[in-house]
Amino acid sequence: MKIVIVGLVWTGTTVVLPVVDTGLPWHIDLFFFGLQRFVLVLILMIPFEIRDRKADSRELYTLPQRYGVRPTQWIGYLLILFLFVLTFMRSRFSEGEVLVRLGLSLFLFVLIYFSRNQSGRYYAGLLVEAVPIFYCAALWWVLYGLN
Repeated sequence: MKIVIVGLVWTGTTVVLPVVDTGLPWHIDLFFFGLQRFVLVLILMIPFEIRDRKADSRELYTLPQRYGVRPTQWIGYLLILFLFVLTFMRSRFSEGEVLVRLGLSLFLFVLIYFSRNQSGRYYAGLLVEAVPIFYCAALWWVLYGLN
């Protein structure tokens, strides 16, 4: 439940509020964009959930506590596949976007694969948290920097 709340807050803050603030009309592409953001946040939370499995209170019932590390990783892999497929659900997308999201998906797969209970101090805290920065920079470069 915790990761769903975090995902909803991030999606609301980074997709819904900017759309409302700018007055853009709602359309299906915005829905899929918001869904992609929500799924990305869920995926990025998985290494933290695995790392904190033993430290978290048992009452939280996090995915790794409830199902174990390996099944949680498989949930992450399925979410990564879903994230990539969502790229093609939008009415407009570029070849560059597809390549960036493919690269993101592969990198997320590696991050989740190497997530362990005893991950290094900076694994989740630095490497995983840097993903959105590099993802944003890559998308910006592909969409605006190749003109």
